[in-house]
Amino acid sequence: MPSGSESRVRGISTRPCNSRTAAKFADAIPLGMDIAENMVFEKGNITAHPRSRQLMRADFLVYRMLKDSYPTRPLYFSRTSGGYPYELGLEQYVVTQGMAKKVVDHIIVPGKDTILVPGEGYVDVPRSKALWDQFTATKSLAKRNGWVDDASVGIPDLYVISGLTFAEALARTGQMAASDSVFLQAKAVAKAMRREKAFGIDKMITMPAAPADTALSPLLAPPPAAAPPAAAPVAKPPLKKP
Repeated sequence: MPSGSESRVRGISTRPCNSRTAAKFADAIPLGMDIAENMVFEKGNITAHPRSRQLMRADFLVYRMLKDSYPTRPLYFSRTSGGYPYELGLEQYVVTQGMAKKVVDHIIVPGKDTILVPGEGYVDVPRSKALWDQFTATKSLAKRNGWVDDASVGIPDLYVISGLTFAEALARTGQMAASDSVFLQAKAVAKAMRREKAFGIDKMITMPAAPADTALSPLLAPPPAAAPPAAAPVAKPPLKKP
């Protein structure tokens, strides 16, 4: 990274960025910059280790927002950003709430209301369920007959994926009635989009109770236990000649 920055990823420049200088500031940041392997971002209790040795402009700006405005202003990542928070080293500090991942100022510990879902990360179960119940898009999508084009089918897919995630989180907390309700809503959207088979839920009626059997569980299973080695044959004594 160029010399002269006040703080870089341990830390990023702390000079305030306002609306008058934002455009000029952004233009002054290179599109990409190499960083040392051991560099970290720190803000309060957050310690993030970037996964890449190259920091892009967008990465720099996210760190900058955290440095300058967080936690006075909360920071959320959209579900459409995928694993981007993890690329920034924030996997221990983001929790799914509805259709977004919220940054928190402490390392997340799984518990009654916060569940670790494979492939998704930490999920705030009560908050996600409350937000899901407020959604109206799922009901509208379930009334459709297909989607307008394949290029943008990721829009309804996002609701299906979110519903399956929340249903799994609810199942993992033993709330099977709520899990089944969310699952059936998500499945209705997939069916309306003719995408049930794509999600592997065309033959599922409810969300399985066992976490290991859910639709979002890891695809790879441990290898079967190796068979015990066969016993060595017992040597027979040589026959004596008469």
